[in-house]
Amino acid sequence: GRPINFNFLPMLASGRMGVLPHSVQAYSLDDATDGTYGNDNFTALASFMWWEAAHDEAKREVVFHPETDYWVNVDIDVPLFLPLYGERRLHDMRLIATRQGGRGVEGQMVFDSGWEWGSWFSDVIAARAAWDPLVEAASAASASEAFAIATQQLVRRLLRTSGAPSAEVSAHARTIADVLVRLAAAQRSLLIYGRSPSDDVEAALASPSFAMWH
Repeated sequence: GRPINFNFLPMLASGRMGVLPHSVQAYSLDDATDGTYGNDNFTALASFMWWEAAHDEAKREVVFHPETDYWVNVDIDVPLFLPLYGERRLHDMRLIATRQGGRGVEGQMVFDSGWEWGSWFSDVIAARAAWDPLVEAASAASASEAFAIATQQLVRRLLRTSGAPSAEVSAHARTIADVLVRLAAAQRSLLIYGRSPSDDVEAALASPSFAMWH
């Protein structure tokens, strides 16, 4: 007779019904969410996803459904560049890849409703993470280190189309990745933990390599 979270109702349905466990905004599955949609965190959602993925009787298709943009109260009027979303989606996919049980989560489908001015970057990072969450390449790495690897891979791929020499491409990719890692860390500090970010982000954004790329 107690209230039930409607997100979990598919547990009572036929196994023919798939589920899309849906986290919102930039928060990852293990972040504190400060009451977002009535949640202190998304651990209950994660537990539901693990249970459904491992529940052999239902054989239900389970696809993770996070967000790479959240326009509702974030960037309606002014497009924002929030690489934090890409960093958190990579973090989620690494969590999922290292915590698979039973048949496992079968993929990821992102919700994206913002301005593509900046969200394309997080979209691509999330898509590449679904294909390769860098578990082997960055098994002992922190979230920021894994994000740096993913960002360098993406930026190198983009810069190669410019015809620049390989050494120059690699140098610019490292510089741009460093800026984006620091920017995402500052956004995580401010938007998730409510702490003031470090003061070196503005200087990093003014670097010639970042200005050339962006």
